[in-house]
Amino acid sequence: MMRLVLHTDNVLRGLAGEARGRIGEGLEGSLSAVEARARLSAPVRTGRLKDSIAAYLTGAEKGVLRAGAPYASFLHEGTGLYGPRGKAYVVTHRRKKALMWKGAAHPVKRVLIRGIRPRDFLRSALAVEVIREGFEEGFMGERHGTKGGS
Repeated sequence: MMRLVLHTDNVLRGLAGEARGRIGEGLEGSLSAVEARARLSAPVRTGRLKDSIAAYLTGAEKGVLRAGAPYASFLHEGTGLYGPRGKAYVVTHRRKKALMWKGAAHPVKRVLIRGIRPRDFLRSALAVEVIREGFEEGFMGERHGTKGGS
């Protein structure tokens, strides 16, 4: 008589580990896709903002998308009337009697600045289809031979 005992604990542990790894790869794929979309939709003057966009894992189930340029939040959220506070602001002279700049018709004592409209480049990159496609690509990549340069 022959007796086989199958301990599913080890098998399930192995599957759970593989599933965790696959989910991590899927999350990395999603982050990569979202980062690429954010870089494409970011406004470009010098390229510094676009270069500062990064996405990375912070845990097994968490990732971060950030723009590290010091002015990124102003461009993303807007300023003045268009920003979070919704108020225009006044710029006045500090050292001289008036303000003057290239192209101005005459000196002025103060200027009302309306602000800049928000450019929602990070939040718009979080489109569901981008996340799903990136996740599927990362999750299924190795199995279907698409990962690693093919």
